[in-house]
Amino acid sequence: MEFLDFFKMILENPFVASFVFLYGLGWLLKHHTPLNNNYIPWVLGLLGMAMGCLLLELSLKGAIAGFAMGLFTVGAYEFLKNTARATRGK
Repeated sequence: MEFLDFFKMILENPFVASFVFLYGLGWLLKHHTPLNNNYIPWVLGLLGMAMGCLLLELSLKGAIAGFAMGLFTVGAYEFLKNTARATRGK
């Protein structure tokens, strides 16, 4: 798959777009800010809630889906980090 096809898929699907944005933001918050790591899931969850209302639908369902997406990105980051660590043998 070419990069442009991947970028087009991201823009067409609001779930994928919010995941990519929140994952990148979470990585930036973790590695480039003095923010305590305990607050990052809350920041991503609340921002995901706002994005869910804007991108999906302006309702409780959209807010819950966005909040879940924000928390899912934290879990995905931890999964990838731990998988990479186990692969390296550390």
